[in-house]
Amino acid sequence: MVNEVQIQVPVKNDSEHAVEVQANDILARRAVVAQFPQVKAEPLNRPLTYDDIRKPECLNTEQQTELLNLVNEYRSCFALNMSELGCTDLGTMDITIKPGSEPFAAKPYRVSRNEREEIQRHVQVWRDHGIVEDSTSAYAAPVLLVRKKSGESRLVVNYRRLNDQTVKQVYPLPNIDDLLEQMAGYRMFTVLDLAHAYLQIPLTDAAKPLTSFITPDGTGQFTRMVFGLKNAPFEFTKVMDRAIGRLKNRIVINYFDDYFIPARDWEEMKERLRQVLEALVAAKLTLRPTKCIFAAKSIECLGFELSADGVRPGVVKLRAIEEFPKPKKRT
Repeated sequence: MVNEVQIQVPVKNDSEHAVEVQANDILARRAVVAQFPQVKAEPLNRPLTYDDIRKPECLNTEQQTELLNLVNEYRSCFALNMSELGCTDLGTMDITIKPGSEPFAAKPYRVSRNEREEIQRHVQVWRDHGIVEDSTSAYAAPVLLVRKKSGESRLVVNYRRLNDQTVKQVYPLPNIDDLLEQMAGYRMFTVLDLAHAYLQIPLTDAAKPLTSFITPDGTGQFTRMVFGLKNAPFEFTKVMDRAIGRLKNRIVINYFDDYFIPARDWEEMKERLRQVLEALVAAKLTLRPTKCIFAAKSIECLGFELSADGVRPGVVKLRAIEEFPKPKKRT
């Protein structure tokens, strides 16, 4: 018996004569080789709760329920983990190499033992979800870890040499002044944040080998667009514009991986939010629910605070001024 659970153990007699087993004879002993914590698998596309999204304090109880019902109506538009990450069919990223360029293969950067294990974990997660695949490419760019403000690490690829060989695309990028101007005069704001935004855009078959990277433990190549590629911002903006189509600058303003929805009241916000979520579902794009802000009276936007009172410097900018050291000399 193991933890009150009966386990059947087959026994084989390899000798040439019969063996009599008496009661209480010891045939084998068990020992703990390794202990693994029990992990409860989280079902895909489980309903969202207010543990997953921020509860808007400016909405009453009935309106908060309406919001939760609305986001769950478009549940496929939200990714709680990498398994739920979207992959759009509105465009693919290609990489055009300048004539006369030669493939290059860099050596992997030296890292500590702990960093090496972190790199392995990042790459394995990407492999498990089809974002990275095996590579036999003549290209190989080195990887490095970058620390986020939260202390977590992000794995990035140094595509500097590839970018030098890449023909630049041209497409208008979002403008912060246009965004602030269009958000003026509203009393309620929603911000939708795309989950692992670049990784939701596939690469062409020709581009995949060009994204090959090298770590101390092997190589791989991306199947999705990745941060650090020269034309990624242009391709990303192009796909985001296609996703929202005619809604752009009428009911929603996009700034790279964020969608801003202004409204005058909850009823208008509810209708606008529904239209945007419908467009994102059709585009097969997914949002990060924990970073989305719904129906807020004010929001922080690229260093500015937006509210019904207009635009003012954000908390971070004001704190920088308040905490600026006082001059000790006249010059």
